[in-house]
Amino acid sequence: MSIKIKNLLAITVILVASIGLRYYLLQKPGFDNDIKLFLHWGGQINEEGLAGVYTKNAYSQGVDYPFLVPYATSFLVKATQGASGEQRVFLFKLTPAIFEFIFALIAGYLIYKSRVKYKWQLLTVAVVQPALALVSAGWGQVDSVMVLTVLIAFLLIEKNGYLATFFIFLALLVKPQALPAAFVFFVYLLSKRDLKNLIFQALFFIFLWLVGVLGFRYIFEASLFDPYLKSVGRYEMLSLNAFNFWWALFGQRSWDIKDIVGAPLSFRKEGFVLLGIFSIPVLTYLLYKKRKLEEAILALAYLYLAFFVFPTEIHERYLYPAVAFLSIAALTSKKVFAVYLVLSIVFLVNVFAVLQTYYPQFGFAQIDLLRGTWSRGVALVSVAACLYLAAHLIFVSFQSTSHE
Repeated sequence: MSIKIKNLLAITVILVASIGLRYYLLQKPGFDNDIKLFLHWGGQINEEGLAGVYTKNAYSQGVDYPFLVPYATSFLVKATQGASGEQRVFLFKLTPAIFEFIFALIAGYLIYKSRVKYKWQLLTVAVVQPALALVSAGWGQVDSVMVLTVLIAFLLIEKNGYLATFFIFLALLVKPQALPAAFVFFVYLLSKRDLKNLIFQALFFIFLWLVGVLGFRYIFEASLFDPYLKSVGRYEMLSLNAFNFWWALFGQRSWDIKDIVGAPLSFRKEGFVLLGIFSIPVLTYLLYKKRKLEEAILALAYLYLAFFVFPTEIHERYLYPAVAFLSIAALTSKKVFAVYLVLSIVFLVNVFAVLQTYYPQFGFAQIDLLRGTWSRGVALVSVAACLYLAAHLIFVSFQSTSHE
């Protein structure tokens, strides 16, 4: 049997496993409250229009997402009039599952074209990826929409800077959690030492925001900035089930401790200080030497990991971008590949524990999996992975950029 046929069979098996897993998870009810909230927003937009939903009091009334996903959901709601609740849930979850699968295909293509010795192992994990599948096809969350939009932006940097900047802007309209991606995007542009292009892209980015802000203010009498500026402090807990630094310290008690307490700084401020400190390796890594795409993606994945680990009020799903982007970043080093494997397991365990605790649907009895010290041990692993990648980025900044 020729190598080409063997490769084709291997790719077919990987794709079948990936699609089969997502199809299985799509049959599950998901996190019912979250899905119903998206569908409610979509129906409300159909009845009242964007102007009726995104009023100046929209955020305080629970509309805490930028308008792009609720607006897209309104078309789904309109197209499925007369459908059963289960059919609507299936179709809603199918959308992020498709975005995630497209991301996996792009990552898989980049991995397949690479020359790393661990190509097939990385390809299998990146395309099947149970942790990401559980969030999108199982849970019904839209993190994959943001992640794919960010990836497209980075893929376009060298070919069409304005289109790349536009996609970063779109990613921010999907979720506020695209802010770390925007930071890395412009630092990466700065690393290219093309000041003219950097200024033009920054001005274009500001122009897009001005159009959006003014449009929301004068058409909807609402603030486009509310989901970004008011999200901090919305919950005031140390950790919203994220197995991160705060969970490692306090475990499930993180729900009961307000992040506005603490001395001399509040826990919330301490989290931001730590995030600031652990953002320095991104600057060192990107600015010390010119970097290629997968190395920029490594910096992006690391910053999302730091964003998951150190700030307070973090949900378990916020590890999604780090794990997704690490599939491409793993092309830079076997060491990064090992971190990718570890964090894939951590993320799967974290999301499954939350979903099974609050909304069991996998044939097990409802058990509070978040209780006990075991989860604090898993949280320590995520903290250790972040510390390791921080050291790795700083060390590699002063080494050659050749792949292992």
